[in-house]
Amino acid sequence: MKADLALSVDQETSTQHIFEKMREDAVSEGKRLIAGELALEIAFREGSINKANIRAQLRAVETIRANLRYIHLTAHLEMMRVLTEAQVKQYSELRGYAR
Repeated sequence: MKADLALSVDQETSTQHIFEKMREDAVSEGKRLIAGELALEIAFREGSINKANIRAQLRAVETIRANLRYIHLTAHLEMMRVLTEAQVKQYSELRGYAR
């Protein structure tokens, strides 16, 4: 969206920093999510899961999933501080959020 938003050099630098931080955090959290889902699957496959511990495992996996969404959504919020009001409007349109 760099060209569509006509980002300044400073905006482009800030955007790159936001994206790189988001990607780094998301990859790390994504690996945790995959590991949590795998642990849940293995527990079912091995028959080691029961009513006493399934809720705790599900909560752990869903907390990781929420963290992943948080990482993604806060990156968009950070972008709102980088862009001008007109760019925010166009950014929303380009992402399909404008009516």
